[in-house]
Amino acid sequence: MLANLPHSGLAIPNEMRRQLKPRYQHFLPNQDWHLNRLYEFLPELGVPMLSANFSRYVVDLNRPLKAPLLGSFWSSPIAQQTAFKQDLYSAPPEQESLNQRIQTYYLPYHARLQQEIESSLNRHGRVLLLDLHSFASGLDADVCLGTGGGTTASEHTLTQLESAFSAEKFACVKNQVFNGGHITRHYGAMQNVETVQIELHYRSYLEPQQLDRASVPDWNVAAFHQTQSRLKAVFQRVMDTYKL
Repeated sequence: MLANLPHSGLAIPNEMRRQLKPRYQHFLPNQDWHLNRLYEFLPELGVPMLSANFSRYVVDLNRPLKAPLLGSFWSSPIAQQTAFKQDLYSAPPEQESLNQRIQTYYLPYHARLQQEIESSLNRHGRVLLLDLHSFASGLDADVCLGTGGGTTASEHTLTQLESAFSAEKFACVKNQVFNGGHITRHYGAMQNVETVQIELHYRSYLEPQQLDRASVPDWNVAAFHQTQSRLKAVFQRVMDTYKL
């Protein structure tokens, strides 16, 4: 079993920061706030965890590497606008700058993820890759499990995950709205690899009153610690049942 957190980082290189409009130079919205800290218990359970340090706005690892490199927040490797269709840049980055981001951030990360998957396949013969994300809206549920409409993991695996979350009182749905992005679908096509995108609602672990502010929400709050404890129980249950 492997965990992947492609949107967990917040770091922005200075060159890119200078290209952003002033309002976005110190805060960029709609990121997977503090997931690397929330899931820091996974290695203790024996689950290797690969986590991005840089922001999804530098390059989005969960988008296919195809033209246009600069475009929609929801489909391009490099977003030209926020998720709310607000322009990010005073002037669009030059092609050389875009190419450099792909070479520096996107390709090395995916090479490392591929290496981790192959290493786990060599040891165990099969892999369950959990692609961990969080979301702000679109669903009333606490958790959404995405498998490309049932194409990237077996129904048995999906049921095990759903049961583990339900046991800890998370309201869980399957393949609704968030049904698996590029990473889930790309690596889920590999032989003996199952992939599941796991989306956790912001409200499950952050203070709701902080989410409308133009600043990074606090992680050191009661909801965070309570949810982290529940998530640890979820993934311990998954480890016990999946037997990897």
